[in-house]
Amino acid sequence: MLEQTLLSYIAEGWPLSEIVVVDNTGSSRQNLHGLLSSDNHTFLNYTRLLQHYGVSIYRLPSRQSFAQLQNFLLELAFESQWRDFYISHQDVVVRRRFNSTLSVYQHILADRTSTAPRALTWFHYDWLSRVNVHAAVEIGTWDILIPWYPADCDYYGRARLKGFPILDYYAGEFYDVASCLSDPEKMLFWPPNTTEYQRVDEALKEMALEKGRNGKRSNNGRNTWQGREEHGISDDFGPRFQRMVGASRANYRQKWGTRHRYFSG
Repeated sequence: MLEQTLLSYIAEGWPLSEIVVVDNTGSSRQNLHGLLSSDNHTFLNYTRLLQHYGVSIYRLPSRQSFAQLQNFLLELAFESQWRDFYISHQDVVVRRRFNSTLSVYQHILADRTSTAPRALTWFHYDWLSRVNVHAAVEIGTWDILIPWYPADCDYYGRARLKGFPILDYYAGEFYDVASCLSDPEKMLFWPPNTTEYQRVDEALKEMALEKGRNGKRSNNGRNTWQGREEHGISDDFGPRFQRMVGASRANYRQKWGTRHRYFSG
């Protein structure tokens, strides 16, 4: 699904030079040297990403928790003197607005002209976020004792309490999916406003609905794909991951005195 997500951003005009895949698989140099099979939970196709798609990869030496990964990205932004940066979920497909002549990336560039104070801009929830690096200095780092869900709610709550709002901007359509198109390299690049393009949109809508239905049937919610495992580290990866998430949720409740995830302001 990561490759499908990348292709959708490329199709919507995002420059290859500005796309960086962070390898947080924790597989050391195995992916780098092509030693893992595609059914391995930690597999990442370096050859395809680097040579075929033309994006960059930043390889972390060990797997980081979600909160640790966000702190790494902030530190990278500080060192690189970035004003802001964008982070995307790896299970979304982006598409341009209905009947729009502008790509998703062109709409995002329009948002960059805004100087309104913010912690982040959400382009559809946090499926794609623009992170304000200056605000992050005042908000502080992500809480590593809430390493997984709901670490994001903790950070967003602290941002609002510091007076930094989270803004919304409609740059395009975002489909949250748990499966792949049959040929994303072809299907995501049909010209807009064609019959083929519309058929892909309809397929993506159904894929997103199916993910929602599966989430309602599962105790793991909408991210059931994260528990899929065949011949990787262990067949019980999903249950073990959920135990860590449970501990993370418990720490969140202890910190805030509630399990609720929204803080106004």
